[in-house]
Amino acid sequence: MKNKKELIIILIIFLLSFGFNLFFSLQTPDFSSDDAYFNLRHAGFISENYRPIIYDIQSYGGNYIFDTHVWHYFLAIMESSLGSVFAFKIIPSFFASFAVIFGYMIAKGLTKNDLAAYFGALIFAFIPNFINLTLNQISIYSVYIPLMLLLIYSFIEIKKRTALFLITSFIITILDPMNFLFLLSLIVFLILMVVEDKKILQETKNGILFYILLVILFNLILFKTIYLEQGLL
Repeated sequence: MKNKKELIIILIIFLLSFGFNLFFSLQTPDFSSDDAYFNLRHAGFISENYRPIIYDIQSYGGNYIFDTHVWHYFLAIMESSLGSVFAFKIIPSFFASFAVIFGYMIAKGLTKNDLAAYFGALIFAFIPNFINLTLNQISIYSVYIPLMLLLIYSFIEIKKRTALFLITSFIITILDPMNFLFLLSLIVFLILMVVEDKKILQETKNGILFYILLVILFNLILFKTIYLEQGLL
């Protein structure tokens, strides 16, 4: 964002998104889905026991929790430091609103048009499915989707943003097993580039290889026991 006008407009859209999410989240002390209470339970367990639930004996037949628990540790720390309302209502809404900024950066980079970029940011602020996933949910999607947009932004011009790509790749990888989603996207990207006979920059190849190896190694190390006992599927 190179000028004051641009910064002000994006800030306004960001505050609209944040205010919208916060307004509806604070209307009730409850949450909007079972997943929210799943995250609430895990954060509470960590606050009391300083360790996550790895095997849930309360689920039907028992069940391994396929999660890195980074999000739950973060929520537990925020709750103990700042209170439950801030941890479970304000913080998820705040993080989710960053989709506006990163969506704007992607649109601006692709179109080189300010109006199109502002419109893209506004769309990211009020995508119905994104709102459904994040509004009053304590959802990891509140963090994961904005980070995914930031990863895409860094990948588009990876030669200029190598450090950003590496850092974001690492954060997404340790955040949640959903990191496989971007890995699949990269594989599809490679297939399309080969089919269309497009030249792939060496930096792009290196970035894709780095991400694939990072995701595979991290998941095999962290979830080795679960894979051995439950299988890959």
